[in-house]
Amino acid sequence: MSLLDSARNEHSQHGEDGIVAAVFDEIGTESAVCCEFGAWDGIHLSNTRALIERGWSGVMIESDAERFRSLRDNYAANESVVCLHHTVGTGKDSLGSLLAASGVTTALDFLSIDIDGRDYDVFAELDVRPRLVCVEVGFSHSPDATALVPREVADRDLGQPLPLFCEAARGMGYRLICCTLNAFFLRDDVVASFPTLTPREAYVAFRDRMEPRTKLFLYQVNKGNNAAGVRLGNRYASAGSLGIRSLVVRSRWEALRRQGLRGRIRQLGSRALRRSR
Repeated sequence: MSLLDSARNEHSQHGEDGIVAAVFDEIGTESAVCCEFGAWDGIHLSNTRALIERGWSGVMIESDAERFRSLRDNYAANESVVCLHHTVGTGKDSLGSLLAASGVTTALDFLSIDIDGRDYDVFAELDVRPRLVCVEVGFSHSPDATALVPREVADRDLGQPLPLFCEAARGMGYRLICCTLNAFFLRDDVVASFPTLTPREAYVAFRDRMEPRTKLFLYQVNKGNNAAGVRLGNRYASAGSLGIRSLVVRSRWEALRRQGLRGRIRQLGSRALRRSR
């Protein structure tokens, strides 16, 4: 059974709430303390909100001033949640340093990292050892890619390839057990029945469960329709691999209609089909 079978959203975006619940249903809790950064307002697309609603304690960290104000307001009445306005980095800005400075000494059961591009840099330098870590990866990149993406590209919300996270995780004593657009790493000393997955196994398992429109978005990002304007060359995100050739053609026809080029649709339709292969 795949952990993806347990995927569901209460506040998360891609089923992470259900996956986290399934993991802790098996391994149990030790501290029932979680941490999330960037936490946004602590509710929107949060991977920890559902745990806090079930009685967990939490540390929520957000660097954006406006979002932090919402975060602080949302948890003002909850004494079990610490909210920090900070950027997590290394040295005095490392997660361990921030937790210690805030008086949080209890070990974390769960950590969620989502900072849109530099997730890998922070993950690889972690100085705490939660039992389970969920970190956003560059899912647009091939699961076979092993080269570090230039920072100026990664920072445009493309991140780093999953294999780099897996390599760093092995050195830290963690193993990959699931992947949505976030990778789930379980600490090696935590006894559990979940199999260790290769980057390709985890990537393909989630890719094949994506909704058609999400697959189309992945295809378009791969083709260069992203903030960095970079063609990624991910063969796992071609129209054929994604099984969306007809959807690609249809979306191009719709674009032509919007541009008022109805007379060229039939001529260009067959060309679009060839290019999508």
